[in-house]
Amino acid sequence: MKIDSNTPVENGPCDRCGFKFNGNYTISDFGQVTCGYYDVTGPYGWSMYADEGEKIVCEDCMWVDPRYIAVYGIMSTSYIICK
Repeated sequence: MKIDSNTPVENGPCDRCGFKFNGNYTISDFGQVTCGYYDVTGPYGWSMYADEGEKIVCEDCMWVDPRYIAVYGIMSTSYIICK
């Protein structure tokens, strides 16, 4: 199943910082694509950046994680609500 437009979803709080945020997700040919957060429970590889017990991690927390930076480099913080 493919959803062509982003679907708003209320998520949070982030399991790492507690920030309650809104994000989007889309199901694409590549699987679930998220904006504003990372689902670190699924088979998409993000679990390697999760701490024990985490399920949802906001972009800002993920982008300052040394494990993430080692692979993807430094990202600027998001401070956006995905539309």
